[in-house]
Amino acid sequence: MSNTPSNQAPPGWYPVAAGSTQLRWWDGTAWTEHVHETAVPQAATTAAPVVQQAPEGTQVSTIWGWLAGATPLLSLVVYIPLYFWLQTVFTPQALSNPNSITAAASSPSYLVPSLLSWVIIGLFVLFCALDWRALTRNGVPAPFHWAWSFFAFLSPGGLVYLIGRGIVIKRRTGQGGLGPLWLFVALNVVLIIIVTVALVALFGNIAAGLSTNLNNGNGVA
Repeated sequence: MSNTPSNQAPPGWYPVAAGSTQLRWWDGTAWTEHVHETAVPQAATTAAPVVQQAPEGTQVSTIWGWLAGATPLLSLVVYIPLYFWLQTVFTPQALSNPNSITAAASSPSYLVPSLLSWVIIGLFVLFCALDWRALTRNGVPAPFHWAWSFFAFLSPGGLVYLIGRGIVIKRRTGQGGLGPLWLFVALNVVLIIIVTVALVALFGNIAAGLSTNLNNGNGVA
């Protein structure tokens, strides 16, 4: 049986027995099946992680990491309703009535998407926390902490966790862990292009409508 560390011991590699060259991964609550050989026997009283390298073949891809990288897709549930909201706000009739714009800013069509944007950030933080836990259980020593994901509340702070995650995984395992980061970046680039095109078309139509109204007004005069 493995030499069980104290309940307060952090996740890490610990000797299987006193004087043993074999280490087993302790995930902070229980022993895992991951075993690692060392050339030098380790003291049974070691209280901190002995090494900072994961064994070869350690799984570094988690469903939670990919979900964190895919969260920009969820932004569509915010952008699409807001697009239609803008179509109702920026009309020649609405622009001529300041009260209608004020009322639109407090309407559910605007408030609900705004609330959903915060929910999406909360989901991103949750995915990062679950990703960190999965990496720890898989045997990655001291993965980049999920608390950095709170920078997502400061756009574009979501990159902080994903960049740090990839760098630490590369150092600990020698494997590439930047897949979720590239997915996150690619989806944001696509969304920026889509939103830009949509807004240009929208405000082009608004300008055309205003021009038509002015021309009609001049004709009547």
